[in-house]
Amino acid sequence: MRFERAPTVAQIRTSLGTIQLPGESIIQQFGDAQEFIIRLPLVAVSSEEIARRVQGALAPTTAWGKFEIRRVEFVGPQVGRELQLQALYLCWPASSGSPSIWLFASICGAGSPPSSPSATT
Repeated sequence: MRFERAPTVAQIRTSLGTIQLPGESIIQQFGDAQEFIIRLPLVAVSSEEIARRVQGALAPTTAWGKFEIRRVEFVGPQVGRELQLQALYLCWPASSGSPSIWLFASICGAGSPPSSPSATT
């Protein structure tokens, strides 16, 4: 969302309290002081209905002037699970000593430790 004048998180939360969604919303400033991301609990209504309810809850307050709902998205449990797996796949090489670098070093002959010279007497 983008507001003409920057509201506080508390002001937005108070206004959203009037639409009585189950659970708690997460409100974060995003970009500059006039932009916010509002994460609402998943409910069994359409994105258009959620946008209409949010618009209705925020419109009566003139403290922040005009505002614009830029986008409404739903991220369900399946998408959330896929994002978790992608993050795991991306972080795994970094946390396991980067097998791709180890493999490259092994192929090039740098993967084995140097042999120690034999002692002669």
